Amino acid sequence: MLKIATRGSDLALAQARRVQGLLAGTGQAAELCIIKTRGDVALDLRLSDNLEKGLFTSEVESAVAEGRADLAVHSLKDMPTAGDPRCSPSIVIERVASEDLLLVAPHAVADTGILPVREGARIGTSAARRVAMLNAWRGDLQPVPIRGNVPTRLRKALEGEVDGVILARAGLHRLQADLSGLRSFVLHPQCWLPAPGQGAIAVQTRSDDGELQRTLRGLSDPQANLAVGLEREALALSEGGCHVPFGARVAPTASGQWCLRLGQSAGPGDWRMTAVTGAPETLAALAYGRLAGAKAIEPASLWAPLEEGL
Repeated sequence: MLKIATRGSDLALAQARRVQGLLAGTGQAAELCIIKTRGDVALDLRLSDNLEKGLFTSEVESAVAEGRADLAVHSLKDMPTAGDPRCSPSIVIERVASEDLLLVAPHAVADTGILPVREGARIGTSAARRVAMLNAWRGDLQPVPIRGNVPTRLRKALEGEVDGVILARAGLHRLQADLSGLRSFVLHPQCWLPAPGQGAIAVQTRSDDGELQRTLRGLSDPQANLAVGLEREALALSEGGCHVPFGARVAPTASGQWCLRLGQSAGPGDWRMTAVTGAPETLAALAYGRLAGAKAIEPASLWAPLEEGL
């Protein structure tokens, strides 16, 4: 019986059960081992502050490294680019839609062009990346630090604590969250860049457990591993983490190459972006090298109604 280390939030458990089910398909039974992280306990901490990396992953990773569990399941976007050397590099099991959704209370919806929100609206988010893009493109909006699991954040919008929230579509999809009572808009990922690795479930084992690593690689998505690897390579070059205003998105092109889009805050109200197409071997370094000289952009619109469902 394998032990799977996971956080105890609804989303973390949904992701761990997804891995548990895939392992069951190989004939391998597994049970969940719930680990509390600093991020789960210290809900008063603001993610935009200069916090130590691994806020939501270190304790889960340590459970594997110390032998209390056999594998760990993470949201890849929460993982530092440099992990515990006692654990294997992350293996991406699957990745679903990487974009963000903007969920707005009906009273605050307004077709103002770039974002469908009335002037001065309060938008709940604790991500430095999202705050930087809001400040760059809708400086009239008020970002409000908001913590808690997905249902808690939705409830704060429904109860009027904020006029809207920005959440990852992948998490809402995996929870099949009830979005009734809110208007839902997809934020175009070509401009509104997601976090590196957003939407990906990653697993780790002990570094010397080659047999389990082989099993997990057999369950993994090679294309998703390559894509998020490029995004995280660029993140590592920025020496950033989930507390730095940095976005990345990789997508294959029709010619068989890859396009890597990067964005980074160059100061209050200034968001710079670049897009580079090429072979994966040099793509991250090339794109990051061009980011420093990139210009701020002003998109005409960042949204579309959510019509096809989560």
